[in-house]
Amino acid sequence: MTFNIGGNDVADSLGISVGAGTLTMKQALVIAAIIDMLKTGEIGESASAPPAAMVALVVGMRPIALAWIITLPVAAIIGAVGYVVLSAVF
Repeated sequence: MTFNIGGNDVADSLGISVGAGTLTMKQALVIAAIIDMLKTGEIGESASAPPAAMVALVVGMRPIALAWIITLPVAAIIGAVGYVVLSAVF
Protein backbone atom coordinates (compact mmCIF):
# COMPACT_ATOMS: atom_id res chain seq x y z
CA MET A 1 0.00 0.00 0.00
CA THR A 2 2.85 2.36 0.72
CA PHE A 3 4.22 1.79 -2.79
CA ASN A 4 0.83 2.75 -4.20
CA ILE A 5 0.69 5.94 -2.14
CA GLY A 6 4.25 6.86 -3.10
CA GLY A 7 3.57 6.09 -6.75
CA ASN A 8 0.46 8.26 -6.67
CA ASP A 9 2.48 11.14 -5.18
CA VAL A 10 5.10 10.80 -7.91
CA ALA A 11 2.45 10.63 -10.61
CA ASP A 12 0.80 13.77 -9.26
CA SER A 13 4.01 15.75 -9.18
CA LEU A 14 5.84 14.49 -12.26
CA GLY A 15 3.05 13.15 -14.48
CA ILE A 16 2.39 16.47 -16.14
CA SER A 17 6.06 16.92 -17.03
CA VAL A 18 6.27 13.44 -18.53
CA GLY A 19 2.98 13.90 -20.37
CA ALA A 20 4.11 17.24 -21.82
CA GLY A 21 7.37 15.70 -22.97
CA THR A 22 9.70 17.89 -20.90
CA LEU A 23 10.94 14.83 -19.00
CA THR A 24 11.34 11.27 -20.10
CA MET A 25 10.03 8.45 -17.92
CA LYS A 26 13.60 7.52 -16.94
CA GLN A 27 14.42 11.09 -15.90
CA ALA A 28 11.24 11.30 -13.84
CA LEU A 29 12.04 8.03 -12.06
CA VAL A 30 15.58 9.18 -11.26
CA ILE A 31 14.30 12.51 -9.89
CA ALA A 32 11.65 10.73 -7.83
CA ALA A 33 14.23 8.30 -6.41
CA ILE A 34 16.58 11.12 -5.42
CA ILE A 35 13.80 13.12 -3.77
CA ASP A 36 12.58 10.01 -1.96
CA MET A 37 16.05 9.29 -0.57
CA LEU A 38 16.47 12.90 0.58
CA LYS A 39 13.05 12.85 2.21
CA THR A 40 13.82 9.56 3.98
CA GLY A 41 17.07 10.94 5.35
CA GLU A 42 15.34 14.10 6.50
CA ILE A 43 12.67 12.24 8.45
CA GLY A 44 15.20 10.08 10.29
CA GLU A 45 14.35 9.20 13.85
CA SER A 46 11.09 11.13 13.97
CA ALA A 47 9.47 8.46 11.79
CA SER A 48 9.81 5.86 14.55
CA ALA A 49 8.39 8.06 17.32
CA PRO A 50 4.66 7.77 16.46
CA PRO A 51 4.64 3.94 16.23
CA ALA A 52 6.48 3.74 19.57
CA ALA A 53 3.87 6.02 21.14
CA MET A 54 1.09 3.84 19.71
CA VAL A 55 2.67 0.69 21.16
CA ALA A 56 2.78 2.34 24.58
CA LEU A 57 -0.86 3.36 24.19
CA VAL A 58 -2.00 -0.14 23.17
CA VAL A 59 -0.05 -1.84 25.97
CA GLY A 60 -1.85 0.27 28.56
CA MET A 61 -5.36 -0.42 27.23
CA ARG A 62 -8.04 -2.58 28.79
CA PRO A 63 -8.51 -5.99 27.10
CA ILE A 64 -12.00 -5.19 25.78
CA ALA A 65 -10.77 -2.02 24.04
CA LEU A 66 -7.84 -3.94 22.58
CA ALA A 67 -10.23 -6.59 21.28
CA TRP A 68 -12.23 -3.93 19.44
CA ILE A 69 -9.06 -2.44 17.94
CA ILE A 70 -8.17 -5.86 16.53
CA THR A 71 -11.69 -6.98 15.56
CA LEU A 72 -12.90 -3.94 13.60
CA PRO A 73 -10.05 -3.81 11.03
CA VAL A 74 -10.26 -7.58 10.53
CA ALA A 75 -14.00 -7.28 9.92
CA ALA A 76 -13.38 -4.48 7.42
CA ILE A 77 -10.82 -6.58 5.55
CA ILE A 78 -13.15 -9.59 5.45
CA GLY A 79 -15.95 -7.37 4.15
CA ALA A 80 -13.72 -5.88 1.46
CA VAL A 81 -12.50 -9.30 0.35
CA GLY A 82 -16.09 -10.57 0.27
CA TYR A 83 -17.15 -7.61 -1.86
CA VAL A 84 -14.32 -8.17 -4.35
CA VAL A 85 -15.08 -11.89 -4.59
CA LEU A 86 -18.81 -11.33 -5.05
CA SER A 87 -18.28 -8.61 -7.64
CA ALA A 88 -15.84 -10.83 -9.55
CA VAL A 89 -18.23 -13.80 -9.53
CA PHE A 90 -21.41 -11.93 -10.42
